[in-house]
Amino acid sequence: MKSQFSSSLSLTSLNQAVQFIEKVEQDYPAATAYEIANRLRGHTKKAYTTKFWTLATGFQQKFVAPDLDGTVSLAEESTDFGHFIAALSDQLNEPGIKLSDMTQWTADYTSWAGDIGSSIVTYTRQADDFSSVMEAFDRFASDSDHVANIAAYIVGYWLNQDPQLKISQAIRNFHAEDFSIHVISFITLRFGDTDPAPQVRQQIVRYLSLVSDSGLWGVMRGWMQGRWFGWRQKQYTETEINHGIAHFLNFLQRKSQAIV
Repeated sequence: MKSQFSSSLSLTSLNQAVQFIEKVEQDYPAATAYEIANRLRGHTKKAYTTKFWTLATGFQQKFVAPDLDGTVSLAEESTDFGHFIAALSDQLNEPGIKLSDMTQWTADYTSWAGDIGSSIVTYTRQADDFSSVMEAFDRFASDSDHVANIAAYIVGYWLNQDPQLKISQAIRNFHAEDFSIHVISFITLRFGDTDPAPQVRQQIVRYLSLVSDSGLWGVMRGWMQGRWFGWRQKQYTETEINHGIAHFLNFLQRKSQAIV
């Protein structure tokens, strides 16, 4: 059954987004949160419906319309909502095995680690377009992106724990609490009681190793031809990686109001 619901106006509020999601959930009453999230991905950006996303999530979804593409206030934080939906679609458990499960690919790479890593890749390729790598982080791994990443992780965690919970309700639950609480929960759930810096480094470095110049599709092609890491390995400097680590940890510290 194909959802006929599509908004004619650009996304301007969280309530508008949640109402849209509720309508899709009504149109697919038997669908899991995993299926709903991936169908919603078709209502964000074309960039979130490429072969890359099919391989990463295991769900092929064509672009429909940018109904959920916009910035809204979520838990009192400016949030790239399309980014949130895309990241959520790779956080949710799905039945069976997808191709990316047979590589080192994880949901971190379609979320915070991917945002930081892709910023480094973009800066390396187009250094003349930026004053520094920090400008690349500010543009491609912004606060609104990281808010979306944290929201996707926490909402995804709740949905994986409770298969009866609807995405729309989980978003409302998230919105009802202070964002700093969610950041602290993210730090605890994702990194445990240890210093997060080494794990953040590990995921950024692994992302850069996996993606190289060819993207996830290159990783998959390389894997199918006996090469784990795609085509052209590119070297990134420790300075760029360290700046990426500091960028993300600074966000976590500012938003959790805690020492990270």
